[in-house]
Amino acid sequence: MPQRITNIHDKFVKDLLSQKELAIAFLQEYLPGEVAQILVFESLSYQNTSYLSNNLKASYADMVWRVNTNLDFPLQICLLLEHKSYIDPQVNFQILEYLALAYQKQWKE
Repeated sequence: MPQRITNIHDKFVKDLLSQKELAIAFLQEYLPGEVAQILVFESLSYQNTSYLSNNLKASYADMVWRVNTNLDFPLQICLLLEHKSYIDPQVNFQILEYLALAYQKQWKE
């Protein structure tokens, strides 16, 4: 009996956008122009999206990329995309948790 694929929408989006060329095309299409024009898309790199909270709870953001800018000062931007196949009224809190855990991870490094 064939194994049933779970979270097919999530896996489809992650597979597509983990390919650098497709991620760049997606970001160029959907980011505001003033943001896209300062990004050096060739520097785009897919990041490990697992975070461990203080109570050892693992969290996994869908897609996180790191990208440099063409500004006159050093700045690195992280782009977080949380894909949902349904309307989730709690998604803002989920993203807030990812951001807090990412800042904590960066601070520790």
